[in-house]
Amino acid sequence: YLVARKAPEVHSLWFASSTILLTNCGWLVLAQAEIMFDYSLDMVTATPHLALAWACLLAGLFYTNAAALSEGSQYCPAGVTAMVSTGSSMVAGYVMQAVLFGSTPSPLTAAGAGLMCLGMVTSALAARAPAAGPGA
Repeated sequence: YLVARKAPEVHSLWFASSTILLTNCGWLVLAQAEIMFDYSLDMVTATPHLALAWACLLAGLFYTNAAALSEGSQYCPAGVTAMVSTGSSMVAGYVMQAVLFGSTPSPLTAAGAGLMCLGMVTSALAARAPAAGPGA
C-alpha cells in the first residue's frame, strides 16, 4: 500500500505485476522447501483444459485484485486501504468457503472474524475522534 502511495506517477498495473511476480517466487520457494502438502495432479492430467481455465480465472482475479488495491491505495489513506482490504478479504473468503466447499465457518472462526471487524470499526472510530488539546 505504501509504495503505491509514495509513487503516484507509476501505473498501478506495474505494482500489480510486481506483486504477482513476488508471490509466484514465494510459491516456488515453498514448493521447493517441501513445506506445502503434496496433492495429486490426477485431475489436472485428466482434464488439462479445465485446469488451465481455472488457473487463468484465478490469475485474472488475483491480478485484478492487486491492480485495484494498488490504484485505490494511491487515493485513500493507508489506514483506510488496510481496513477495507482486510474486511473485504475476510468477507469474500468466508462467502467463497460457503459457496465452493459448502461449509460454514466454525463458531470460533466466526467469533474471531467478528472480533477483527470490531477492531476495524474501533480503529475507524478512533481515527475520526478529535484529538485532545493540551488543556484537555
